[in-house]
Amino acid sequence: MRYTYSLLLFCISFALSISSNTATADEAPIVNTFVDKNTCNIKVNNKLIASYKCEYSRAPSILSYLYLYEASKKILVFIDSPMGNACDGGPLHVFAKTDDEKFKHLKTIDFCGGHYPSITSGPETFRINIPSISVDGTDKKIPAETWELKNDELVKR
Repeated sequence: MRYTYSLLLFCISFALSISSNTATADEAPIVNTFVDKNTCNIKVNNKLIASYKCEYSRAPSILSYLYLYEASKKILVFIDSPMGNACDGGPLHVFAKTDDEKFKHLKTIDFCGGHYPSITSGPETFRINIPSISVDGTDKKIPAETWELKNDELVKR
């Protein structure tokens, strides 16, 4: 009887610890991306935040999820996945969570390939660095780009 009681207490405390741990699990968003009739769709926490034409493309992928704790900002970055061999990646779509718990589209940044962009953040800073790439068969280069979050907007530096 004492063993059954101890086991019951253990099961109850285990269930309570699981339920209290899942309260923080909502910090990471649930992301679903899909293509339907040449339209790319991005859902976050089961709400559609973006829908755009994307012929000959697979569903976008999440590239980064960041929390800028001093700025109280959550940022999601997605990258398109065009089919074929013209680009190693596609445009970047950047979203920030607003005070009313919705995701606002900040910017779509044209990107075709080469080395993938690096994304850096700090307690209140966010930056996307797109490296310079050489144009095959020429001595030309596509210049590097840096994008920063300034006053709730993503601006080219």
